Amino acid sequence: QTIKNKREVGIGIVKTGLLLSLLLLAAVQDLLAGKVSNKLIVAGLSIGSLFQAAEYQALGIYYFLRNISVPVILLYLLFQMRVLGAGDIKLFSMTGSILTIGKLFQCMAYSFL
Repeated sequence: QTIKNKREVGIGIVKTGLLLSLLLLAAVQDLLAGKVSNKLIVAGLSIGSLFQAAEYQALGIYYFLRNISVPVILLYLLFQMRVLGAGDIKLFSMTGSILTIGKLFQCMAYSFL
């Protein structure tokens, strides 16, 4: 493997580890308090914005904004029907800030199975 590929693999492992840690913390908070704190969501969004900017430079800001908007747009109707709560959508947006758009769609699809 080249150095660039090893770096990308390493970054992928770090991103996955951070995302899993954030989601685990969110699950624990939800179980204990019945909701996920906005501080955790903001922390995840901040981490996601840094990763997107570091990986894609200026285009990363566009990817970040797109990825956090997609769950809001796609899931708004389910929110209006009271099928999903605002916290669920915020959590999907936080997840999207770290993942690629393709991985976000996969994550959303799997979560509804």
